[in-house]
Amino acid sequence: MSGDAAGPSSPDGAVPRPPAPRPRAPGLAPRALPRAGALALVLILAACSDSAPVPEKPPVAVRVTTAERGPYSPTVTLTGTVAARTESDVSFRIPGRIAARLVDVGDRVKAGAVLARLDRTEQEADVTAARATLNAAEATLRQAETNFTRQDRLFARGYATGSVRDAARETLQRARGAYDAAKAALGTAEEQLAQTELLAEIDGVVTARYAEDGQVVNAAEAVFKLAEDNARDAVFDVFEKATSSEPVEGRVALALAEDPAVTAMGRVREVAPALDAANGTLRVKVAIEAPPPSMTLGAAVTGRATFAARDLVDLPASAFFVTAGAPSVWIVEETSNRVAARAVAIDRYLTGRILVSQGVADGDRVVTAGAQFLTEGQVVDPRPETDVAQAGR
Repeated sequence: MSGDAAGPSSPDGAVPRPPAPRPRAPGLAPRALPRAGALALVLILAACSDSAPVPEKPPVAVRVTTAERGPYSPTVTLTGTVAARTESDVSFRIPGRIAARLVDVGDRVKAGAVLARLDRTEQEADVTAARATLNAAEATLRQAETNFTRQDRLFARGYATGSVRDAARETLQRARGAYDAAKAALGTAEEQLAQTELLAEIDGVVTARYAEDGQVVNAAEAVFKLAEDNARDAVFDVFEKATSSEPVEGRVALALAEDPAVTAMGRVREVAPALDAANGTLRVKVAIEAPPPSMTLGAAVTGRATFAARDLVDLPASAFFVTAGAPSVWIVEETSNRVAARAVAIDRYLTGRILVSQGVADGDRVVTAGAQFLTEGQVVDPRPETDVAQAGR
């Protein structure tokens, strides 16, 4: 039974061998074959990628214009006001309270006209007192003169001594001194009374008022501004760039803002030496030649000045960009169609245009549309500026 359990035996009694392994079908790989296949696949793909280069991006279509230098005569139009060539502040010479103001801004006055009056109560009292003192001094002087005349006659006849006559002479001299002092005091009081009236010293127009009725003013404190009614200027506040050169022959065409048909010619008379700290402008005064009557003081006028011609390149504002803090444009090289940034000097900014003085030569191809998509050395497809539709694609 035990032999049966151990299994069948060979006829000669030997132990049987284990069965031979089953042969594998051809073409079947071991378990590691999938990894090797993946590696081979990667190598094959890499070889394919080396043999087939990736195509370059197509050139960017840009719009270009050919630069041309030409004469440019800038014309500047500004708005200003008509002002008197000579203006002065008018003030009282004594302090006091303004009792009456007789003129207002815009009034025309003649020399000697009364502009305002101070309260004159105190000055009138001073004149009255000074006149009374003068009258008393005059009476004393007459009495002294009479007494001296009598003593001098008595002395000549021998009825009076020399000391009495000398005393009468001294009294007369003191009386004369007192009279002269009283007369001078009266003149001063009358002058003070006259100073309570503010008079116009020239023919002109009141352009400003600084005080009102009842206001107490000090001596020499401005009450009015008076513009002399003769030569007039057109006054403009302009930026410093506009004053870098003078207009042709220094002449400016002027026109009344509310009525352009009223015109006059002017000549630049004065340019302020320093900038106005408030708005960064320079004040320019243009002398008006034979101003029309309607160009009154304070009227708004326009001034048009033409400057000497300069050779500049006129480009669209879209060509402009800033690189490294400097204004620049893209230049397309003639043979390679590669772009290069070039710094330029801009002479003037106009509406939608720039005028370049340096950095661009005649014949340069300048990118005017598509500049925001470019980098240094990039190849582009330049299109004429007239081909707007294709340049935008």
